[in-house]
Amino acid sequence: MRTAFERERALREATGSAAETLHLAEIGAAPLAALARAVDAATVLLYRYDDRGVVAGHGGTLVDALPAYYNELFAEDPVQRALFTLERTPSVVVATRLAGFDERRYRRSAAYHEFYAPHDMEHLLGSGLTPIRYGAPGMTGILFSRSRRQPPFDDTDFAILREATPAFQAAVRRSDRLSRELSRSSDQRSPTLNNGELSQFDANERLTFIARRHGLTNSECEVLSLLAEGLSNREIAERRFVSIETVRTHVQRVLGKLGVDSRTRAALLLRTPPL
Repeated sequence: MRTAFERERALREATGSAAETLHLAEIGAAPLAALARAVDAATVLLYRYDDRGVVAGHGGTLVDALPAYYNELFAEDPVQRALFTLERTPSVVVATRLAGFDERRYRRSAAYHEFYAPHDMEHLLGSGLTPIRYGAPGMTGILFSRSRRQPPFDDTDFAILREATPAFQAAVRRSDRLSRELSRSSDQRSPTLNNGELSQFDANERLTFIARRHGLTNSECEVLSLLAEGLSNREIAERRFVSIETVRTHVQRVLGKLGVDSRTRAALLLRTPPL
């Protein structure tokens, strides 16, 4: 088991890195791994239900195992049946403690013998990142588990997860907003430009156009370009061999010059052709 200090440090890393993400895939990378360390989980999965109600993995150690589980075991899994009784997935949920959950049936189920047991998922803990019904299109959550050699999740773990959840919920909202805005911008492009002309506006040309219009310096252009790739401040600092404080200063200046209030909107400007 990790020490209290190690878990607190992992919690700070998880919330800090989640605050710098723009896409679901980014949430499922460094932030998710740090959060798993904070609650001392052995396995973790960031998942989301799409518009058809099909669940897909977006990060974590169980992504590769999810398709087979969904196709063969999901429908009859007692854990899923318990979760689908929830009107709204809370920030902390232990499915095996929900009313009506049948422990004996779960231990006899194919899901337990073919998925949970082979992956040594003895203790389960979940978190809802979207304020909607479990399994509804767009519902996003995290599944954590511990092995047989570890103790069950306890109140300390629940408190850590409750503290981290708002940052992850905000990250999911940013990701959804960016997806909607990219889709809307694609539909609203200037009718005076045909498809051939639109294709000519590659990333470098858009960056040059924005730099001239808003008076960005070379350093600010580079930071904007890396920001639009979805890199966190720490990753940008490592890429440019500067301090995180320097990157933060550049990011604030870029947002100010562009007249936007978030990294999401800054990235959107660079990812769509000028109108």
